[in-house]
Amino acid sequence: MVKLLIVDDEATIRKGLSTVIKWDNYGINVCGAAESGLEALSMIEQNAPDIVLLDIMMSDMDGLEVLEVLNKKYPNIKVILISGHDEFEFAQKAIELNAFCYILKPIDINNLLEKVLEAKKQIEITHEKIKADEELNRRLKESLPMLKESFLFNLMLGKLKNHEYILDKADFLNIKLKNVEYLVVIFEIQNIKDNNSINEYNKNLFNVSIIRTAEEHLGKIYNIYPLNINDRNVILITFTKISMKSIVNECTFIRDWTNQTLSLPIATGIGQIYNDPVLISHSFKEATEALEYKVLLGENEIIEYEKIYRNDTSQAIKNSLMLKLDEVEDELLSALKTLNKEKVEDIVLRIITELTNVIESDIKNANWQLFLLSFFLSKIVISLKINNEKILSHGYDLYNKLCGMETVREIKAYIADYLNMILNELENSQTNYNNLLVKRVIEYLKENIYNNITLTDAAEFVYISPNHLSKIFKQNMGETFINYVVNLKMNEAKKLLKNSSFKIYEISEKLGYKDVNYFSKNFKRIFNVTPSEYRELA
Repeated sequence: MVKLLIVDDEATIRKGLSTVIKWDNYGINVCGAAESGLEALSMIEQNAPDIVLLDIMMSDMDGLEVLEVLNKKYPNIKVILISGHDEFEFAQKAIELNAFCYILKPIDINNLLEKVLEAKKQIEITHEKIKADEELNRRLKESLPMLKESFLFNLMLGKLKNHEYILDKADFLNIKLKNVEYLVVIFEIQNIKDNNSINEYNKNLFNVSIIRTAEEHLGKIYNIYPLNINDRNVILITFTKISMKSIVNECTFIRDWTNQTLSLPIATGIGQIYNDPVLISHSFKEATEALEYKVLLGENEIIEYEKIYRNDTSQAIKNSLMLKLDEVEDELLSALKTLNKEKVEDIVLRIITELTNVIESDIKNANWQLFLLSFFLSKIVISLKINNEKILSHGYDLYNKLCGMETVREIKAYIADYLNMILNELENSQTNYNNLLVKRVIEYLKENIYNNITLTDAAEFVYISPNHLSKIFKQNMGETFINYVVNLKMNEAKKLLKNSSFKIYEISEKLGYKDVNYFSKNFKRIFNVTPSEYRELA
């Protein structure tokens, strides 16, 4: 089915457009409804719609700015612009940005359906041409190994959350993920990174040899899918029923083979078994954490995550805070980076709730739990690369400060204050950085005022995404990027009209306007006089 995304800042319109037409009857699936330009760009990246119904007037990014990004990044998406204003410049800009069509409010439902079906027909014709293209199919076949590696990499890092997408993509790449169990094993050759006597060629050769040996032995019993992440040989194992005993036996053989044949020690981390493909990332993370215990257990050991963290019921309770911290780590980092104070407070509450439960179940274990918490908070600061001396000085003594507190309430208040310090530091850094970026963009626009600079061009100049530039530009300047460029060019036009003998059409061309009428209309909209009238007055 063709996928349709609806973008409008009015909830009633979004709901109406989603339901007034029985889209399924026409082979069209409404894959989402966004209330802003930024949300639309995020949903487009996640859902890859074929058609977008896009309102021009929105609060954060106007529809023309969104269309400009789509035209550059997703040129195959058919965009149907919707506007409540019969303005010539909107239609003119829409044509320049390759919009499929332009519809006025109030929307004629029959006309809308007709335009969507026209877009659908064009999309289907394009799809049929692609399917029939033998050269494209050949190239696709050649790129499958790279696609498979990219898919496995994203699967390991937990970037894929949709079950249907994971299973469909795996099926296309011939990776067996349906109705099976999953397990991740990591083999890491020890001392290979710091061993100057082993050149790059031999490093790669050793890793390939280990993968081949794993394929020969583990591959006799299970489906295995290897990849290399940071010089670690990561293997995804899938099968109807996985036996941990057989996994350990085969890993023992691979370790012994590596010791004897390559004369190198090798550490092996084994995650837990899951039956949900989304949780493959958990097994990968567990295998990675198991490897960290080589510091205590030795560099040539086979380390099972399950055995490290499972001793008895009380041990499971003791480790519940560790699991909670592991669960919220990425979420907390994201909340801090996006300056989401409410989310940070929610995460702190969840951590404190878990800490309270653990301490109440085993008061003798309280100091160990506070150590885990202090280590976790220090790791957060390191991950965010914060150099603030005040925050770092707190981090050095976190454990002792936490242990010196008499109640969980005090601990909660202290952690909240600590994270607020981090939020303030990040906010100041982000504000200063955003101000600098906008300042550089404005200088760039002024230097290139006689060129046709787009939002995408400016974003590439400062190495950020167009939607991020659009957001920070409006926050800093109080107007959209497009409005600023138009005002900048019109003010330059005033100077040329007053101080030069260029004809009006020449000034229009110099400032990048191919249509002198469009140029004149913009000039009058801003200054309430036409270019000719202004020249006479000047």
